[in-house]
Amino acid sequence: MLICALIIITGLFVFLSVRDEVFEVLTEAILSKIVGAKLTMHKFDLVLALGRLNIDGLKIQNPSGFSNDTLLDLPKISVKFDRLALAKGRLEISRADIYLKELLFEKDKQGKMNVDALKIMSGPVLPMHVDNLNLKILLVVEKDCRGKKPAVKGHYLNLDKAYRNINGFNDLMTLLVVESLKNAGIRDAKIVGISMLLAGPVAIPFVAVINDMGRGKVEHTLTSGADELFDISLKIAQSLGAVERQDKGHYQIQARIQGAGVVIKLKPRSKDLTEITVTAKKYFLAKDDIASGVLYEIAQQVNTKKRRKG
Repeated sequence: MLICALIIITGLFVFLSVRDEVFEVLTEAILSKIVGAKLTMHKFDLVLALGRLNIDGLKIQNPSGFSNDTLLDLPKISVKFDRLALAKGRLEISRADIYLKELLFEKDKQGKMNVDALKIMSGPVLPMHVDNLNLKILLVVEKDCRGKKPAVKGHYLNLDKAYRNINGFNDLMTLLVVESLKNAGIRDAKIVGISMLLAGPVAIPFVAVINDMGRGKVEHTLTSGADELFDISLKIAQSLGAVERQDKGHYQIQARIQGAGVVIKLKPRSKDLTEITVTAKKYFLAKDDIASGVLYEIAQQVNTKKRRKG
């Protein structure tokens, strides 16, 4: 939907000879209105004469009424299309590369999902066919805010697959949603907006998460000093569960989150760089999803602080 809208909007602006700076502002404003949430892009490059579209850093924020997290983070979109077919009202894509870094499924206090709060584009969709699609999906996050404290689970998929002959926008949407949910092992997904868009229910088969962790442990390096990151981690642990022990001298936190024993350890690498390790176990069983969810919340808070300082 975004690719179709971008190409059509760009064509109109080219005919109107709109300057690049004005074009970027107008495009973000129009697309934000289309999806019903704030949309930003770091870089936009469309060459109609060559049938090429490249987008860097496309992000869609959560709709109003949900957390301030990013709903969809697409660092890279690259599309090659037939400009002659486009002139005849068809979007023929010979190759599409999509890197989905982060996708957030969040439920508010009433159980409404963030993706259902997005607007659905009505009316006929431009006929589309994709010859080759290269899809990468890194992280799918579940966030349930219906309880006293949010329940957050992260699923690092590291999915990298190639697909051929995708017929139509519905098939593409089904593929993106099904691959994200299926590989994350999310059961019984009921997404009203997607069902409406595809004019029917979407069957999501359950597939267990397959990754190379399996020890309930996730690690990452964050651009934050150890003292500041400890305070952030402590705040997140308190917001998600109950802190049982904290030791700032050794940069360690123990907490009980979603019934699992969670340990957060920090290791300073430099003044503004800290390695963080989150381990989660429940009844001696590794809980990768809970550990990933805690790390996700901490990283989100670090990024929020960076934006405020910037």
